[in-house]
Amino acid sequence: MIRAIIEKGWLKPLDPLPASLHEGQEIVVNIVDDDRNLTPVEMDEWLKRGNELAAQSDPAEDAALMAELDRLRAEQKDLMRRRMGLP
Repeated sequence: MIRAIIEKGWLKPLDPLPASLHEGQEIVVNIVDDDRNLTPVEMDEWLKRGNELAAQSDPAEDAALMAELDRLRAEQKDLMRRRMGLP
């Protein structure tokens, strides 16, 4: 399956094209909705790509992000308590 997006009126592949394709070869394009349901094969590919990206993440950056999210949650809870007149 070849995935692509439309950019400035042209189809732009999201992944490298298969070596079996050649210049001038006709392809068929299926238009998908953003709310589409993935097939099992598409879901496997999506999960594989997500796992590859996760493996590249920096644990220190992940910890800093989680700490910031925790701080923001606590700040928002405190703000909501004050708005509701709670201690």
